[in-house]
Amino acid sequence: MRRMVFVLLASLCGIAAASADYARQWPIDTDARAASHAVELTPEVYASVQHADLRDLDVLDADGRPVPAGIVRPPSSSSERRRALPWFRMPATTRRTDWQLMAEVDADGHLRVERLPSQTAQPATTLLLDATALDRRPHALELDWRTDTGFDAGYRIEGSDDFEHWYGLGRGRLVDIREKGRALQLRRLTIEGGGKPPRFLRLVPDDPTQALPDIISVEAISTDTRMAPRWLTLPPRADGDGTYEFRLDGRYPVRWIDLDTGGNDARSWRLQSRDTPQAHWVDRISHWVVYRVGTGRSPARVLDTPVRDRYWRLVPEGEGDAPSLRLGYVPERLVFVAGGRAPYTLVAGSLRVQREPRPVQAAIDAAGPPAIAQLGASGARAGEAALSPARDWKTWGLWAVLALGVLAVGGFALRVLREPARPVD
Repeated sequence: MRRMVFVLLASLCGIAAASADYARQWPIDTDARAASHAVELTPEVYASVQHADLRDLDVLDADGRPVPAGIVRPPSSSSERRRALPWFRMPATTRRTDWQLMAEVDADGHLRVERLPSQTAQPATTLLLDATALDRRPHALELDWRTDTGFDAGYRIEGSDDFEHWYGLGRGRLVDIREKGRALQLRRLTIEGGGKPPRFLRLVPDDPTQALPDIISVEAISTDTRMAPRWLTLPPRADGDGTYEFRLDGRYPVRWIDLDTGGNDARSWRLQSRDTPQAHWVDRISHWVVYRVGTGRSPARVLDTPVRDRYWRLVPEGEGDAPSLRLGYVPERLVFVAGGRAPYTLVAGSLRVQREPRPVQAAIDAAGPPAIAQLGASGARAGEAALSPARDWKTWGLWAVLALGVLAVGGFALRVLREPARPVD
């Protein structure tokens, strides 16, 4: 009986060990001289991962043993870049016939502004900026000025490529308040969205009579992005209730949201997402104004934190054509310590096993930056068997031992009952 129980437990443990694996694998091309490596996660890897926290992603050595590994999110930006922009004062009105300045673009594409002496002077409350020298869209404008009285004014930031059609890029306030040696100053205006930089910018005051301060300089501020966002375009699937649903094929860390309406449009939307078809929808953007008019279009929105949900939904406020949903993300890196024997293998996709938490980031910070490694062609490992929930073989084994014990006791009792009664002396 003991031998039978031992054989049963060994068989159960063997089944559990054989099924505890990952769905897919990638060979890693590493530098033998490096003590640590980093690999960029590809769309194939994101499509294979099952858990939102990427815990079913690991690195194995040549003997199949996991090595210390962890996910490192790349910084969204590094140092700031500043560039001074030529600036010009203009009246708040946008009608060319009312301008007190004549603005033209010369043969080199730069803005040339001349004052029209024949017209009467009007308050110059709008600031026009020549941004033709910028190679990327700035994320902010920073102004410097002189003032004795102080001011507090709200401004709308607009962009244009042809000096005729203007579109919104955000809004903010410029503040300079001073009292008894104390000063409160807000000099920076944030520009929304990304993509191609506009050729011209202008600051339009909320109050058209609000005079500009004595401007000293205007600087465009951008960031050296280490990795530009990569975009995924999802076609819509119309639902019966007038909404549009989208399905993402992987656990991408989505941060940027944009819509492609195809043609001219202007509507408000509510953007929602969820992790599974059974989960409740979560509002990501409750009131999203999206427009496209000619060459002007609304900027992309940026989420506060990455979202890895697979299911997305758009709820429109008004009728129109079905849009395509564009989701932007920055690929993460898996950093691992070169322990055990090379070669190393990246494995992903499992509902049975998961990566053991290790203090990898602390070790990398102390040892220096890891070497960049490359992933080879992907291949199947355990396949679909790794994507089914693991059974609790230990519990099953204990129940099996208990059942065998019950059978053994029952068999012993039956044998005792079948034996003839012994005569009493």
